[in-house]
This record gives sequence, structure tokens and C-alpha cells, in this order.
Amino acid sequence: MAPDPIPTGPLSGTPLTAAVSDAVSRVLRQTTGRGPTRASTSLRDNVLVVVLEDGLTTAEHTLIGDGKGDEVLDIRESFQETLGPALIGVVERLSGRRVIAFMSANHLDPDIAMETFVLEPMRIRDGNRAQAIEEYDLV
Repeated sequence: MAPDPIPTGPLSGTPLTAAVSDAVSRVLRQTTGRGPTRASTSLRDNVLVVVLEDGLTTAEHTLIGDGKGDEVLDIRESFQETLGPALIGVVERLSGRRVIAFMSANHLDPDIAMETFVLEPMRIRDGNRAQAIEEYDLV
């Protein structure tokens, strides 16, 4: 049975955060052979954070057990740089907003990773004039 398709956006609120959690987990599962067992996404203002738990592979656990945790972190960093464009594309499609910055971090014990996306500020329409949300004072 084929996996459910990733929904298209723009979404907001709980549908957005749930779809981002599912999509990021799916990308990781398809590219590493194993995805996290738990993913949760939070959106605050323009910052979207995905927390992924229990995503290390058996091979990575073996290296960590042999004292090579730094090498695992290096490999994860390189891998996340490679996956960055795909993850950014998913977030942009689901949110309908451009990602202006993307950062990844990993922690080995406990096994937690974070994917952080800074989204372009939302714009509101005021008659014929577009203006940025007041807190950013953008024109």
C-alpha cells in the first residue's frame, strides 16, 4: 500500500504542524531507511521547529558504542546539509511561505534531532498597499 500523499498548502495551525511532522519524518525515512519514532512540530511567529526523537540508525548506534559519537554528528550534519533543500521545499509547500533560514542540530543521548526553519514574515493586505506585520516594520 502506498503511503498517503503529502498534502499541499498553504496550511496553518494544527494541520500545518501535523503535516510538517509527517513530511519531515517521511523524508528521513525514505533517505536513511529509518525515520524517527516520534516527531512534533511547533510554530511560533516565524519560527517552525521540528523535534525528532529516536531517529539514529543501528549503524550509528554501533559507532556511538565504539566511542565515535563525534563522527556520527559529523555524518548527520553533512547529511542534513544534503537534505536541506528537500526539507525546505516541503515546508514552503505546506506553509505557503518562503524559508529564509534552515538549521539542524543533533543530540546523541538522548537521541533527539531538531530541524529549525525561519519563515519569511507574513504579509497582510491593507487596501492596495502590502505591508509587513507591524513588529517587523518592513515596507
